[in-house]
Amino acid sequence: MNYLFVMGASGSGKTTIAKKLQKIKPEKYKWLTQTTTRPARPNEKEGREYFFLTDEQYDLMEYEGQLVAKVKYEFPPARYGTPRKDLHISKTNIIVASIEGFLDALNWISEGNQISVLFIKDVKPEVERDERNYSNEEKYNKIVLRTLSEGKQKFRLVEITHEDLKRIRNNKSLLLEYISERGL
Repeated sequence: MNYLFVMGASGSGKTTIAKKLQKIKPEKYKWLTQTTTRPARPNEKEGREYFFLTDEQYDLMEYEGQLVAKVKYEFPPARYGTPRKDLHISKTNIIVASIEGFLDALNWISEGNQISVLFIKDVKPEVERDERNYSNEEKYNKIVLRTLSEGKQKFRLVEITHEDLKRIRNNKSLLLEYISERGL
């Protein structure tokens, strides 16, 4: 299977780019809607941004091995995960991930699978959240990704600045060109 993990600080446009890729190349990409135990924000809709679960529902799915790329400790008390049943064998599975989710995914992705990471850097979030320190979050993510890229499980790391992402994400031809040039 092929995997594209879209990573970066909160508010960097991870979900937006994931959805755009699936929309413009549905034959190639499958964006996987995550689950979360946090409450929906005012603009979020069940099944569109997330599948909103109770703690009990999340626990059951985790116990039954139905979740991959799990995030349990990074953003307490909320937990996240990607439904395993939604993985697609013939498309590139796009997973919006944090470091914890990416590390969890590396535990179950077998060798021989193609793993790419599109890392959005230099984030100036459109919506800032009080609980976030965006600069430290980005530095931490970069350190972990650099360290991991030298390890046993191999993956390709492609970085894009937040400004470049904003420039290309609403231009289909520029986005396709960017993705194609980088072999994503």
